[in-house]
Amino acid sequence: WANAPVKQGLCEEMEAVLAELKDDKLKHDFNTVAQFVKIKREEWKKIGKSDSQEEKLYWDRFNEACNEIYSKCKEHFRLASNSRKKSQQLKEAICLDLELYMSKVDWQQAQWNIVEKIINTAKKEWHDAGPVDRKYAQTINDRFNKILSEFKQALSEHRENSRIAKEGLIKQAENVALEVNSSKNPDQDLKDAIVTIKRLQRDWKNVGKAAKERELWKRFRSYCDAVFNFREELSVKLDNQLQTNLTASKVLYAQIEELIHENPFDLKRAANKISQAFAELESLGDMPGNEQRELLKTIKRLKQEYQHVERQARQLAKQRNIECLREKADFCLAFEKLNDTKPSDGELAEWKAKWKQLPKIDSSLENLIQQRFDNSISLMERKSKDDKNTDYINAWLGKNLATKQNL
Repeated sequence: WANAPVKQGLCEEMEAVLAELKDDKLKHDFNTVAQFVKIKREEWKKIGKSDSQEEKLYWDRFNEACNEIYSKCKEHFRLASNSRKKSQQLKEAICLDLELYMSKVDWQQAQWNIVEKIINTAKKEWHDAGPVDRKYAQTINDRFNKILSEFKQALSEHRENSRIAKEGLIKQAENVALEVNSSKNPDQDLKDAIVTIKRLQRDWKNVGKAAKERELWKRFRSYCDAVFNFREELSVKLDNQLQTNLTASKVLYAQIEELIHENPFDLKRAANKISQAFAELESLGDMPGNEQRELLKTIKRLKQEYQHVERQARQLAKQRNIECLREKADFCLAFEKLNDTKPSDGELAEWKAKWKQLPKIDSSLENLIQQRFDNSISLMERKSKDDKNTDYINAWLGKNLATKQNL
């Protein structure tokens, strides 16, 4: 009876372990549990036997709990064994697939993104397959690692070749960036550079991953960005130039219109300025949007307006010349009618002063009419100083008077 409390305690321990095993929410270490049961059975044996009815009840209670625990452990071990067998089958299948692919692949034509995917997928499936029996583990792991190392070796060689190829692409991109930066014809050279850079980017993608990929990509991208940034800078400069040209064109529009309409009856004085303004307007570069077409329309309109005003000015100038010529001719006739008189020096000076006040004729007729007046003045001056030739001079002055009046 002295051992009864100890045996009762063992029963309670086994029943507690059994209760935990029945709780599916808990994680169980069945190997440890089986070992624990074994230890407790040994403890029970050491206590000794007794023929009492109470001890028999303890034994039935203890033994039932141990057997049920063992049953659960056995089921777990059975399932684990089946799982390990299934894992072994899965891992053998993985090895077989890799070996089959390796036997057929042509590394010169391999799609390396697929090769890399195969490696990563195989490693994940191998891990997910779980453990196998210990006696097979070393063999199957060696088989997998051997075929996987062959894949990795091929991939490593490819990436080294890709590194060399990408070094070449980096050098090409660097040369393009240097050339476009020092170009004397940036507009056209930049277009060619953009085409080349985009081709190099496609080539980079087709080469695939390389050893030291991040470092290579950083260098390659810096040269690509340099070209694209240069394009942005040139675009900003072009936009600024377009705006500058637009502003200049508006100034020239206003200048030409002002010159045309400032003094439409005397365009000769402004002709050079107008021609120069037109030349500057036509030499302006590109402009934003539809402004270029508007510029051409404006130039055409201003030229037509200028030509129209110029024709009007010529007609007005011609009419004015005729009026001036008539006025000077009438003045000459009035002076020549004095042939019967003998004007004094003061009177002659007064006629000369009035003549100077008459407007000049803008043509070769000015010289002719001036010569006529000068001749008449000269004869009158001789007449006032030389009485001997008075009759001759009067006759000369009046000789063609009727004809001049008709003219």
